[in-house]
Amino acid sequence: MHHAVCDQCGKNCKVPFKPSGDKPIYCSDCFDKKGGGRDDRSGERGSNRPRPHHVSPSDPNISRLVEKIDTLNSKLNQIIDLASSSINKEKQKKVAPVTEKIQGLSL
Repeated sequence: MHHAVCDQCGKNCKVPFKPSGDKPIYCSDCFDKKGGGRDDRSGERGSNRPRPHHVSPSDPNISRLVEKIDTLNSKLNQIIDLASSSINKEKQKKVAPVTEKIQGLSL
């Protein structure tokens, strides 16, 4: 920690970096008032990262998205059922001749 003087309030403080004089120094109280380490301040490092978008469950866009996901799930279930049915039919075609041969054998 390095000793410094807050540029906002003039209070003595300690900061976790060596002050270089090219950027303002803030005590923890003033730093928090200015927004603390948020990345959404323009011109600051990391400001090009997208901010999380908080939405309400009652948002119409969310409702439409949920409806589309439900429709997609329903269609996927139909595809899975059809594929399973097709696989079972193929298995039956392969098993039927073997079953007939077994039944034709006399023990």
